[in-house]
Formats: sequence, C-alpha cells, structure tokens
Amino acid sequence: MTVSSIAERYSEALFSTDYERLGELRHEDFVARWPQSSEVVHGHDRWVEITRRFPQSEGDPGVVSGGEKLTVSRIKTPMPFGPPILAMSGGGDTFTLQGQIKYPDGSQFHVVAICDIENGKVIGETAYFCEPFEPPEWRADLVELES
Repeated sequence: MTVSSIAERYSEALFSTDYERLGELRHEDFVARWPQSSEVVHGHDRWVEITRRFPQSEGDPGVVSGGEKLTVSRIKTPMPFGPPILAMSGGGDTFTLQGQIKYPDGSQFHVVAICDIENGKVIGETAYFCEPFEPPEWRADLVELES
C-alpha cells in the first residue's frame, strides 16, 4: 500500500469517526503526541475515548492533495474532534495533514498533524494546534492574503 493510499484511508476514517477502521489502519503500538500540552496518548483505544469525550466542533470543507492527486469529499458535519483536511502531502514513511477546527465556543485553530507509518500502518501522530492571527501592518506591502 502506498503512503498516499494509507493517508487517504486514514483521513477518511478519521473524519467520518469510523473508529474501527481507524484502529485497523493504526499500528498496535500507536502513539499520539500533542507537544503544546505535553500530552502523550498510548494506544488507539485511549485515543478513541479522548475523542468521544471531546466537545462537538464543526469542520469546514476540506481538500486533500499529495504525491498522487487525492481528493476527499467536502466535509460539513459536526465533528467530535478536528481537523477537516485542507491539505495532505507525504513521502517515505510520513504524511502530513493540515486543517482547521472550530470549537463550540466559536474559536478556530489551525492544525498540523505529522503521521508516521511503520509496516503499512500509522504508528505515530504528532499534532500542533495554533490560533490564527492578524498579519502585522509592517509587512503588508510584501504579502498577499489568502481568501
């Protein structure tokens, strides 16, 4: 199985909350890391329990792209966790997901998850979360703003 096919199946299972299929795609030694809070989650079952307890959030439409052109259907349903995919890339034994989540309180965060593959399964996922910010005026003449 190629990195692209693993990444596509993984993202589909992740965002459809198909925990059983997600578990099949994860290595038995799966570890999730969230460096900003210093948390480490050992095992798929613990990760599932955390996502079940997560307050409902909403995902914006997402698109997947990578080494092989991949697409994921647009997502516009309540998500128990984020992020919807905005971009995906990868090669070797790693792929990266980029997305956004909107929490119930209305706050939005950008998310980057780096996923490592071993023996055809995702063994690790390190996710970084950050709030968007207004660009500083001092560089306004040197940049474009994405819509």
